[in-house]
Amino acid sequence: MKRIFYLLTIIFLVTGSNLQAKKLRARLSYASFYAPSTGPYLETYLSVIGNSVVYVKNSNGKFQGSIQVNTVFKKDGEIKYADKYNLLSQEIEDTNLVDFNFLDQQRIPLPNGEYTFELTIADKNATDAPFNNSQPISINIQNDKVDISGIEMVESIKPTDKNNRLTKNGFDLIPYVNNYFGPEENSLKFYAEIYNASRFIQNDLFLVTYYIEDYETKLTQEKYKVFSKQAPKEVNVVMSQLNIQSLPSGNYNLVVEARNNKNDLLAYKEIFFQRNNGIKVDPSGNMMDGDISGTFVAALTDSVKLRECIYSFRPTSTANENYYEEFELKKASLSSMQHYVYRFWKTRNPQDPEGAFRKYMEQVAEVEAAYKTPINKGYETDRGRVYLQYGPPNEIIKEVREPNTYPYEIWHYYKIKTSTNRKFIFYNRDLASNDYKLLHSDMPGENNEPSWEEILHHHNAKINKEDYPDRRNNSFGEKSQDSYGNTNDFPR
Repeated sequence: MKRIFYLLTIIFLVTGSNLQAKKLRARLSYASFYAPSTGPYLETYLSVIGNSVVYVKNSNGKFQGSIQVNTVFKKDGEIKYADKYNLLSQEIEDTNLVDFNFLDQQRIPLPNGEYTFELTIADKNATDAPFNNSQPISINIQNDKVDISGIEMVESIKPTDKNNRLTKNGFDLIPYVNNYFGPEENSLKFYAEIYNASRFIQNDLFLVTYYIEDYETKLTQEKYKVFSKQAPKEVNVVMSQLNIQSLPSGNYNLVVEARNNKNDLLAYKEIFFQRNNGIKVDPSGNMMDGDISGTFVAALTDSVKLRECIYSFRPTSTANENYYEEFELKKASLSSMQHYVYRFWKTRNPQDPEGAFRKYMEQVAEVEAAYKTPINKGYETDRGRVYLQYGPPNEIIKEVREPNTYPYEIWHYYKIKTSTNRKFIFYNRDLASNDYKLLHSDMPGENNEPSWEEILHHHNAKINKEDYPDRRNNSFGEKSQDSYGNTNDFPR
């Protein structure tokens, strides 16, 4: 089933024993920007979890952690940028009182293009082998139109007159290296830049809008929509915060738009985030509103079949709709279920809710035939859920006889919403069934497992990280890595 909450930024878990039997943990996020004098650049934000680091005494007689970071950016297999440096923690007197994380921010000049970002991190005071992670990154800041930078989530904003790595346009911005907002986080702060407005908007103010929308339905949360007018500049700054204390738990996008005085959309940017504060909204509150006679749902009169039909909506349901389907559906009347189905598809396709419903149910039948197991219906499986949520993949690589691995499939999507070149890896640990579990994906909001190769090859082989510090350079697991990498070339 679909996971409601999971950490969006990459979490690196370096397993194995070290001097203090700890696990190194860090979070990574990034955003692309443009400097008129030098061109596009990428900012990376790395937050190392303080209590996951091994500390040793330094020359000052205090304890300090040291992380070695190695970054490589490749384009078409050629290295375009590489850097290797040490990231030091603050000095502390007592390792039992670590209550901080330490942050690293880098600015990397990179022209527009598609890159492979390879990151290696290692605790220099531990015995674990370095951990490697690779993922695609796209930089595409346009100079021939109004455009918007990446959106940076921010922990704090402070005016400054001294420039440093954290400074942009007169402010020091401490990154919030996470796309997950738990119960204790009630403020969403962000920073973005709008480019070229002075070149393409003449003698007029233009409208800047930022708002929160539901991730699944794209419906705007009107309570969290803010407008402002700005005079066009070469670089316009959008920097603000939203009080999300009463935002219900769920999956959302933060959206920034620029429009001219005719309300034409000039530029658009979004970033995914998740909210978990225990607040849920029952979507059945106004369930009986509206006349459904004469609509397609009036012919759906079998309560048992209709209830099962609604259960199959789960892969595309919002968190609040999932709440209804999980807790309210069993006791719902036929009429309330008919209203629910109509409103569900009317929300997604106001012009043709019946057409959207029929198309989806055809897909439900397809995943039932392809992915059902003796225990779960097709839509309840991971492959069925991904198929229904994102549509059929453009490419599927299947391996059922590769030595030393579980059977697996790699699904490649050329484009999902605003994301490009996304992959899903499913594997089957129960060799007797058809139940493939989602192991890893680089799609925002999905399970991102940096150690997917190790897990995939755990079937008949045991990995020793000291012997295989970089699995991609060994024949062990070579085919799965090649299969994953070979899907990088896709139509633009």
